[in-house]
Amino acid sequence: MAANEQDFSDWCGKTEVSYDIIDPALAERLRTTLLRTEQTPATGVLPTLGHWCYFQAPAPADLLGEDGHPQRGGFLPPIALPRRMWAGGSLEFLAPIPIGATLSRHSTIGSIQAKEGRSGKLVFVSITHDYWQEETKLITERQDLVFREAAIKGNTASTKSKTTILPPSEETPAPLHSQTLRGDL
Repeated sequence: MAANEQDFSDWCGKTEVSYDIIDPALAERLRTTLLRTEQTPATGVLPTLGHWCYFQAPAPADLLGEDGHPQRGGFLPPIALPRRMWAGGSLEFLAPIPIGATLSRHSTIGSIQAKEGRSGKLVFVSITHDYWQEETKLITERQDLVFREAAIKGNTASTKSKTTILPPSEETPAPLHSQTLRGDL
């Protein structure tokens, strides 16, 4: 527990269920934002990753933490490190999301690991979200979050090392899907 003074192991396995309706008006605004030209009928399906526009719980400003997210201690453990970042994750798309459907999202905290890194104390939290329409699972998503210490002026990882971007090699596999969108047309 060198990276964090508290033991959050009791939070592993904690679950939360939330519900949302895949609102056709929001789906249409998403289609427009992505510059999609096809029509999105009320009976169509949501574009891939469109589920990220839903399941957003409103929180009054006085209940937000330093990082702009709802204060911890509800679903997420009350980790005292102030900087929350997305560290990685995975998605498995099992079935399309119908526009107009009512979905449930079942969220489970899988693991919590405290570590010490170049930038200081870190706590990694892995969460699995399963999206369901009645008895049909549509998506399984894993999100890996990292909580970090506050930045110390002049003592960030970016000032200690330089990032070098290498050109892709012939060994780099081709992506399964790629699409370029221009928002300035």
